[in-house]
Amino acid sequence: MKYKYGVYCSGNASRLLKFYECNSLKEFPLELIYYDGMKTYIQNTLESIFDHEILEYYVNTEESKEHKRSKKEIVSNSLSILMEKREINYLFCFGNQILSCELIRKFENRIINFHPSILPSFPGLNSIDQALNANVKVIGNTAHFIDKGVDTGLIIMQSIMSIDFYRCYEDVLGMQIPMLRTIWQLLDGDKILVEDDKVIILQEPNSDKFYSISFF
Repeated sequence: MKYKYGVYCSGNASRLLKFYECNSLKEFPLELIYYDGMKTYIQNTLESIFDHEILEYYVNTEESKEHKRSKKEIVSNSLSILMEKREINYLFCFGNQILSCELIRKFENRIINFHPSILPSFPGLNSIDQALNANVKVIGNTAHFIDKGVDTGLIIMQSIMSIDFYRCYEDVLGMQIPMLRTIWQLLDGDKILVEDDKVIILQEPNSDKFYSISFF
């Protein structure tokens, strides 16, 4: 890999774990995993799969000097320190916390979020439910660079499926796995650029360029 990559995840870390069910650590090595879900059995699972040196956890105990700060502040500050220390070029986000503006400015166009809706429709929480309640005809995901807004950053890629094929959340969330793989490969090949507030995907180095990708 040309660049160094990290992942921020919460909850059951399901996207991270599912990604490595069908992709190898050797082909897609990580330099950092930051997990803030505070679930011991998930930590044990991560430690059984990944090198302990790349694993970092959210800590907020009474003994912590940071215990009076919000979780958002602690997570953002920890990520900032860890990304700088480990020279992380790109961070993939599957976490629950909204990151601080300071962190986003520091690592502009280097932190990528995967949101389960076809943005700009249905930003924020419960986006799949929002889409279902709106009786949409298509449903999907958006990968975008994080900015100071909520799901308002520059769109890199979207995955789309007909609502006729929808059965459960995993039908939508599962499409994030090939998206992550594709974006990772494009980044490592220097095929994702940001110009004039648009994301440009290069088909080949120095070739013609296009502005969006979708999976159907």
